[in-house]
Amino acid sequence: MKGLRKMAALLLSLGLCLGLLAGCGDDVFVAKLALTGAAGTFDPQFAENKNSILVASNVFEGLLVEDPEGGLHPGVAKGYTVSPDGRTYTFQLREDACWSDGSAVTAGDFVFAFRRLFGPGSVSPHAENLRPVQNAEAILAGELPPESLGVRAADDHTLVLTLEKPDSGITTVLAQWYAAPCKESFFTQQKGRYGLEMKTTLYNGPYVISLYESGKEIRLRQNANYHSDQPAVLYGANIALGCADPLAAFAEGDSFYAPVPRQSSVTLKKAAITEYADTTYALVVNTDRSLLGNKSIRQALCGVVDREAIAGVLPEGQSITTDLVPETASERTLDYRETAGSCAALTLSGEARALFRAGLAAEREQKLPFTELLLPDTQTDRQAAGLIQGSWQNRLGASINVRPLPEEELWQRVRAGDYDMALLALSDSTAMGLLEDFSQDSDRYSTGWQSEEYEALLEQAAAETGEQAVHTLARAEQLLLQSGVVLPLYTSMSHYAVSTEVQNAWIDPGEGIIYLKYITKS
Repeated sequence: MKGLRKMAALLLSLGLCLGLLAGCGDDVFVAKLALTGAAGTFDPQFAENKNSILVASNVFEGLLVEDPEGGLHPGVAKGYTVSPDGRTYTFQLREDACWSDGSAVTAGDFVFAFRRLFGPGSVSPHAENLRPVQNAEAILAGELPPESLGVRAADDHTLVLTLEKPDSGITTVLAQWYAAPCKESFFTQQKGRYGLEMKTTLYNGPYVISLYESGKEIRLRQNANYHSDQPAVLYGANIALGCADPLAAFAEGDSFYAPVPRQSSVTLKKAAITEYADTTYALVVNTDRSLLGNKSIRQALCGVVDREAIAGVLPEGQSITTDLVPETASERTLDYRETAGSCAALTLSGEARALFRAGLAAEREQKLPFTELLLPDTQTDRQAAGLIQGSWQNRLGASINVRPLPEEELWQRVRAGDYDMALLALSDSTAMGLLEDFSQDSDRYSTGWQSEEYEALLEQAAAETGEQAVHTLARAEQLLLQSGVVLPLYTSMSHYAVSTEVQNAWIDPGEGIIYLKYITKS
């Protein structure tokens, strides 16, 4: 789904540092966690800060939940059916699903929550993930009110969700933190303070916030009113906020998890280090600029880039790639890269110069007009851009200006379409999410590229399930790469340390989510 920002979660049969909770018996334990920064709102419809998302993912529960294997299972919904045309999902809610105050979670709570994503007053940054729902596009465009969203409560325990067209990826969306319910009466009583304090938040997940000191500490404890076929094992977590050095806290036994910088001198004991390729650095071409709308010119430019030369300037933790979708991306609960295989990017040898000249001739030009490559102002990206510039000059005789920019300015220009080419860091939790960013309706990269075949493949994949959807998306990825609109160059590897003292610490490093309920002692 477009804009879905949840990295493929990884089941780590590893562990964490434990601390016995005083007075609660020897079998009760609490995890310790040290995080940089503060927390924002715990309101799931608007939680965007990583720390807020981590908490919201543990204190709320949606219709569906993800398990440690990445599969989807009933959450508040005990089951659902799909209409023959694939457009209507009917969810049957558990009768024993409760809020932390003991009141029942109803279908109306989900209707209210989903409408809140679209306003009034403020539109959630996560609203775009519900675009497949009937009337969502028109609501976002200001043409219809949020009340027209295709969701209704048939009764207290029956929720009906109607889509514009079949999209099996909607079930993944419904398992995310922002698709949690919200009790309207409680929300109204908080008078704008909902989710900002411990007492102004109502929970329906496996944990509740038992203590919150802004900027200092959050404590989570098991929710006594949580009813699930998979009850939480871990009693809770003590989360320290504003930690200056999470890795040092890990080494001291004050945190069970920490990102590991590329260059670190900290000695870690009882730790497992896990590596993730979660970001693809790619050359993105704006087909609305100069002669870059010519496919032959784009293909020649992309096809002569020397990846082996770029590999020589990459620091530890980065490596060249010919795939756009990174290794951590999932699709329909499957490992996308493993299921789809490699989609080799465009490469050309001796025919590149002839292709380039043919493109120029078709445009009645002798050479490429002034063209600028924008890139992040980092040493690695500057070195890579210099090598790209050299490849174009030496192999095609094309002179390109290289311009490093601060990241914020770079993305402003790209989203506005004010660029010729750009070197960008691309990531998404799903293959569909990343590939939809290159559809003709997306303004994320503003490439100007249009392909009826590409759009048809995305639409086809949205209506498919399992491996069938993955292979259709792989065809779309291959088509995109062959178009010369985007050229993957190298991936960024992230490293994480997790203690080895317990099992089933399930971590989503992209969003920073840690699902506590599955953790058990080793």
